[in-house]
Amino acid sequence: VPWTGLDTLDLGRLKRSGLKVCNSHSNAGVVAEYAVGLLLALLKDIPLHDARLRTGDWMRPRPDGSGEFRPPRTLSGMTIGFLGYGAIARAAAKLLQGFGVTIRAVAARPRRPAPRPLKTLDGSAGLGKMLAACDVVIVAAPLTSQTRGLLDAAMIGRLKPGAVLVNVARAEIVDEAALYEALKSGRLAGAALDAWSGKPSVEGPSLPSKYPFHELPNVVLSPHRAGFAAGTLPHLADVVENLNRLAAGKPLINVVDLEAGY
Repeated sequence: VPWTGLDTLDLGRLKRSGLKVCNSHSNAGVVAEYAVGLLLALLKDIPLHDARLRTGDWMRPRPDGSGEFRPPRTLSGMTIGFLGYGAIARAAAKLLQGFGVTIRAVAARPRRPAPRPLKTLDGSAGLGKMLAACDVVIVAAPLTSQTRGLLDAAMIGRLKPGAVLVNVARAEIVDEAALYEALKSGRLAGAALDAWSGKPSVEGPSLPSKYPFHELPNVVLSPHRAGFAAGTLPHLADVVENLNRLAAGKPLINVVDLEAGY
């Protein structure tokens, strides 16, 4: 499979067939860079300031104290939590540790002691505790029967007030209605989303969700672009490696656990 996600495949049928299934993680570094870029754009309000300045609005406070002023937030000193700790999250954590942050994660396979640079790596039972402790939550988990709808209204309610969410995984992991309300009310400070329930239309422009995220100034929208890079197809490198291994009779990489779904 020349990509990471397997949620569009009939895993039960593949399991019954007896075939080995391999996916690709070779674009993990590219997606990790994009996730960090989305986070910085969100915390620094770069898209909002760009859009306003194009209209001549400098967003400066007026002498009488009125006017909208959005000072950039500082990443240094924040606590960042990963939902899922696979290849993408590991690459992003490596990039983020240079910002002087504390990093936690929740994954299907917890470990103690947590591997560097993590402070904690807990199982799914620790999700609520992690959400309450983090200033930033990055969703980087596979979409499976266990993660579908995992960040529901109750879990979104566990997020620290003023926290931000970055999703470079799948939209179905997060309850879009609950996320929209949390962003609209200001309980969450913002979100940067590269995964959507909506799909592009061949008939013309189409919005990414039935909820008007595009009207919220505290949301950075991205059209499922994290896995691509100029001049290359990074997600194909593992595919080529596996074809060469198959031809040479060598063990394959990234063999999927069809029971677990990743």
